Amino acid sequence: MTRALLLLARQAGRLKIELVQSCLQAAELIHILDQGMQVLSLFAPNLPTSAHRKRDQARKDLQKLFQKVIEKRRETGTVGDDLLQIFMQARRADGSACDDYTIVGLLIAAIFGGQHTSSITSTWIGLHLVREKDILCRVMEEQEKVLQGQDGKLNYDALMQMDLLHRVMKEVLRMHPPLIFLMRQVENERTYKGMSIPKGDYLFMSPAVTGRSPSLWAKPNEFDPDRFAEPRVEDKKARLTFMGFGGGRHSCMGEQFAFLQVKAIW
Repeated sequence: MTRALLLLARQAGRLKIELVQSCLQAAELIHILDQGMQVLSLFAPNLPTSAHRKRDQARKDLQKLFQKVIEKRRETGTVGDDLLQIFMQARRADGSACDDYTIVGLLIAAIFGGQHTSSITSTWIGLHLVREKDILCRVMEEQEKVLQGQDGKLNYDALMQMDLLHRVMKEVLRMHPPLIFLMRQVENERTYKGMSIPKGDYLFMSPAVTGRSPSLWAKPNEFDPDRFAEPRVEDKKARLTFMGFGGGRHSCMGEQFAFLQVKAIW
C-alpha cells in the first residue's frame, strides 16, 4: 500500500489530478480487499465480520471505478494496449464475452496474483543470500559473466541465462512457499488408500509440507539450490514434487513471468 502511494505521488506532477485521485482510490480499495482476506475467510468467507463487510463494500466500489473505464472505452471506441483490453476482448470457448463483473474480477485477481507472492519470495531470497555468502558470491559471478555477454544490458536473454539465480528462487519457493496450501474440488467420487472421497468435497494440499518432506528431498531443511541442478534434479523424482506454482491443469499461469520479475530484482 505504502509503495503504491509513493509511486503515484512521484508521478503526480505528470498526471491529471483526476487520474491520480482514481489511482489512489483504487490502491486504497485494493488494500481493504487485502485486509479482508484472512485465514477465517478460507473456511467462512461470508461470515458477517467487520473485515468481510469492508471487503465486500470495497469490491462493489472497485466495480464502479473500473466500470467507468470500461464504459468510456466502449463509448469512445478506444482500444488500449493493457490487460483490461485483453479481458474485454476475450471470448470463451462458446464465443461469449465476459460480463463486466467478471472482467473486474479478473483484474483484481491479476493484481493480487503478482503482488504478495513476488514480494515475499524476493524477501526470502535476500535473507538466504545474506546468510549464505558462498552462494551470494556465485550468484554475483554469474550475473557479471552473463551481463558481459550482453554488453552490460539486463534484458530478457540475460535473465534467462541466470541459471543459478533461477535455482535459488526455486529453492526459496520450496522452503518458503507464499501459498501455504492449494485446494481442489472433487468432480467425481474417488477412493485413495482405502478412503472414499465424495464428489463435491474439497482436497487441500500444502506445498510447505511437500517442500520439506524427507522422502522427496535430501536434507530438506538446508538451503541448497544445487539440488535442482544435474545430476541431482531432486524436483524430478516424482510428479508434483515441486509445487511452488501449484500443479496440474490449474497451475499458475504467471510462473514464467514470476521468475523473470524476481530475477530482475536480484
